[in-house]
Amino acid sequence: MPGTHLALNGEAYKVVSDEMLPSGRRALTRSFRPSEPSDPGRIVTRRWKLSGPIGRSREGGDGVLGHEYSIDLETRFDSLLTSGGARTALSMQDAASSSPQLGAFALGSAPLGVSGVGDVAHIIEDRRFLFVGRGRGVTQINSSMAAVQTTFFDAQVRGMAVEGGKHFVGVGPTQTVREADSVSATTTTYSEALANTYADSLLEGSDRLWMVRREP
Repeated sequence: MPGTHLALNGEAYKVVSDEMLPSGRRALTRSFRPSEPSDPGRIVTRRWKLSGPIGRSREGGDGVLGHEYSIDLETRFDSLLTSGGARTALSMQDAASSSPQLGAFALGSAPLGVSGVGDVAHIIEDRRFLFVGRGRGVTQINSSMAAVQTTFFDAQVRGMAVEGGKHFVGVGPTQTVREADSVSATTTTYSEALANTYADSLLEGSDRLWMVRREP
């Protein structure tokens, strides 16, 4: 909102609002000039609370403050303004697996079987590599952000978590929980984590791994 006081030559003057100006024969004549020759707009002051979300600094014609000076800043949270996370392009091209997958072949224009790769549902980090759970597969991503291997399981990946220096994969009631035994630059091997143990969601605890299984 406009200020109520003005300082000129070290003297403070109170700015008279429009409703306080005289009218009729004593009315004052006012005119405005552009703030700059190329900008016909009037110089005004606007204030808004940096809250919920914050960092928005340009008012559009619809009165909504848009993002102008908040590039690379996180503005979604109330009363909090932080640097935004760095975005890295990630190629999710299908990586070779240890054995051919039925869904990877086509009969004419139709796929033969069901492809094991689906939408990304889980992302975890284990031994300096990223592992992405999507569909029935877990894809290993190297430091160059490229897919190097995809391991397929009997059912859709329903949970992933890291505990005890290795990651685990939950694939529901048809296959026991799998654990990543070894991780190299190009290959990850999995084995049964515990006999007769099935799980959907996996959660890392302070000193143990929590396994959640849905009722049949």
